[in-house]
Amino acid sequence: MRTGVGFALGLLCCFNATLGFAQVRVSLDTSSLVGQPGPFSLDFQLNDGSGTGDGNNSAHLTDFDFDGGAAAGVLQLTGGARGDLQSDVTINETAFLNRFQQQFVPGERLSFLVDLTNNVDAGSFPDQFSFAILNNGVEIQTVGPALQILSADIASLTEFTFDPFPSDDPNFVFPAAIFTDKAYYFYSKGSRYFLDLRKPTSQKTQFIDSPALSRALFSEVRVWSAEPAKAAGTLATVGDLRVWLSLKNKNDRDASFDLRAELLKNGRTITSGDATTDPGLPRHEHRDEAATEVTIPFDFTEEVPIATGDVLSLRLLIKLADHSPVSHVAGVRLYYGSQELPTQLGVLIAP
Repeated sequence: MRTGVGFALGLLCCFNATLGFAQVRVSLDTSSLVGQPGPFSLDFQLNDGSGTGDGNNSAHLTDFDFDGGAAAGVLQLTGGARGDLQSDVTINETAFLNRFQQQFVPGERLSFLVDLTNNVDAGSFPDQFSFAILNNGVEIQTVGPALQILSADIASLTEFTFDPFPSDDPNFVFPAAIFTDKAYYFYSKGSRYFLDLRKPTSQKTQFIDSPALSRALFSEVRVWSAEPAKAAGTLATVGDLRVWLSLKNKNDRDASFDLRAELLKNGRTITSGDATTDPGLPRHEHRDEAATEVTIPFDFTEEVPIATGDVLSLRLLIKLADHSPVSHVAGVRLYYGSQELPTQLGVLIAP
């Protein structure tokens, strides 16, 4: 069993007493694993501090995104673990050791949602949730005391601390995992383009088209803005921006695109991120072809204070990639606002 005390740095996540759990999204750069022999496995544990398997806590893992990778078939379940990476994973703390392992093919990034209950054991040792990556059955070295990538002790009725640990292996270099506890979703109504914390429930997808594009300059697609902050706080983490794209013209299938996302506070850029698409975006009129998801990570290194009334906005820009074989294209279509294509930005705003 992986145990140990985490670093002081971590995500302090408030417990939602109404829902009975805390939810965070975990995002990890796994690009250093791409092309390595492996095999690699994801290892999740929820272990009982009382040692009795009292079953008072559970972890639910959903929305796995491998960003070019995939789940594989070899699966090992111990104790109260069930499910698989293709759908969802549930770990009930019904034994001392409760462990889920499944092989995967790494992509550029790994992300997933964690829903964790918060029932505190009466003894001196709390229940603990942890996550590691195995290489050929052995944990990849991290600075964590038990080689974990993250862990969370269930030791408080009101909050968790999720502690991240970067790798400590020269062959597999990845930074500490990024945590976000909410997402801003893209919407529009008439001429208003806005960010909202409500998850889309509509089956009807909204979209916006970019202007015609060239290699020379970035062109703005649109700016989406949140409501003014109702209370002061700190922007502690900016997660990935997840967008869905297709082509406006089928003749542009060989084109690659550079995307740039800028997060603004009161109209001034506070961080940005870039990504480049592969050739072969689908044409939006082809009903048998889905839009392509593109993930844009941000270079966010310093916390930003948020005052009451401050407005966060997201500006999306795009151009043809410098190495693209074509010099001009009709543009791309960005989708958002539906259950199927919920373009979103993960953030953590601490009180």
